[in-house]
Amino acid sequence: MSSSAVKVGTWGGDRGSPVDITAAPRRLESISLRWGKVIDWISFTYRDGDGNLHTAGPWGGAAKGQGEGDENITLDASEYVTEVAGTIGPIGDAPHTISSLKFVTNRATYGPFGRGAGTPFNVPLDNASVVAMFARAGDYLDAIGFYVLPLEMGVVKIGPWGGEGGLHWDIPATATPLRLDSITVCSSLAVVDAISFRYWDAQGVKHDAGPWGGNDGDPYVIALEPSEFLTEVSGTFAYIGTQPTDAVTSLTFVTNLRKHGPFGDVDGTPFSVPVRDGGRIGALFGRGWDYIDAIGVYVRASAGS
Repeated sequence: MSSSAVKVGTWGGDRGSPVDITAAPRRLESISLRWGKVIDWISFTYRDGDGNLHTAGPWGGAAKGQGEGDENITLDASEYVTEVAGTIGPIGDAPHTISSLKFVTNRATYGPFGRGAGTPFNVPLDNASVVAMFARAGDYLDAIGFYVLPLEMGVVKIGPWGGEGGLHWDIPATATPLRLDSITVCSSLAVVDAISFRYWDAQGVKHDAGPWGGNDGDPYVIALEPSEFLTEVSGTFAYIGTQPTDAVTSLTFVTNLRKHGPFGDVDGTPFSVPVRDGGRIGALFGRGWDYIDAIGVYVRASAGS
């Protein structure tokens, strides 16, 4: 059985109208866009599970600006997108639009396109690829999200966000996560000190992970109800002065039922990974030593995929 694509995002503003693809995607073939101060419009081609080619867009462009550049990216047969980064910035009376985009593949980096003023975002992938997009669009490209497909059977690994210090921590490769049962966060006034969690794997076995990070901070336990699942992790990271690289300064967890946090100090560069259409975050990974230096997520398309 083939894995399903995970739908993550959007990043950007809430203007424009929602736009989306019409067939389940399997591979991204090409990307076209027009840019100036912001991204005016974007379009792309993708293939579905039967190999049929589809065109999506152009999305945006209602302002009919000439832009400063038109870009066309055609991926080689063995090339796939492993990261998308960009910025969210204003134009005219629109406070939040996509002001730049950069696409990184297993072969090359394309961009950044757009002038890039605003708040940065990035979506780095591990053993997965972007196979299509969805968005909000009107005069410009207001917001963008991505369909992400595992390169192998299982879950999508997204991130991490934060610094490069500390030691790498992760769950066992043999325990494919299905659902989080609980999360314990230890935080202080300036930083997220440590994290641990309990999760169920695809075989119905419960696992404990962590604690990872340091020994300080006040603990807070998030116990998820049987029908509750994690749909978004967001936070901030910054240089805190006691180590050479950034650390995670705050974390917020959003489920299908409620919001937990923020924990720590909401200060620094923001990040977020919202999951759509029944997808859920099943586990966490990252880096840490005295603090949580970086954090990433495992995502499943749905409970049974």
